[in-house]
Amino acid sequence: MSRGQMKYKYLTGDGPSRPITDMNDPTDNLTPALFVHLDQSPAGVLKRIRLLNGDRTLQLLNGRVRVINFWRPITTVDDWPLALCDGSTMSYDELLGVDLVRRDYVGSTMYAKYKPGYKRYYLEKQKPSEVCLFKNFDSSTDVPVTMCPHVSFAQDNAPGSPRLRESIEIRAFVYTKPRGG
Repeated sequence: MSRGQMKYKYLTGDGPSRPITDMNDPTDNLTPALFVHLDQSPAGVLKRIRLLNGDRTLQLLNGRVRVINFWRPITTVDDWPLALCDGSTMSYDELLGVDLVRRDYVGSTMYAKYKPGYKRYYLEKQKPSEVCLFKNFDSSTDVPVTMCPHVSFAQDNAPGSPRLRESIEIRAFVYTKPRGG
């Protein structure tokens, strides 16, 4: 049996030329991420679960925990598409933990170190009807892929004045009880 918990709704808009995002203002849109990253490190996931669930944390951690992102553009993407990295071509050893500091919370994200051979995929001219679901974290070690680093990038073939990217991202925490539990 599984249960889920939806958390975080991020809107992104504009490109990197947008004014700096106020990370302490939850209503301020985030700019597209320019570094290959995971939204949360394993320690960051644990901290967030504790924050969201308090006394129920240990019960939830007895089973499998996954963090799934739902990402979709609000308009067709002309530039700065979301590229998903093939997690089977990376390992946690190739990621660097980085604090994400806000006024009321310190989280932990991860940036990828450069290594030839990473595979990345994206949808050309992604439409609002084309939703990306990807796994940011999986506590199971019995699965071939436990993460999906991702990034945004400028396209060389973007039109002269591409429409600014607008997208929405929702993160879900999915808890599965252990078999027989």
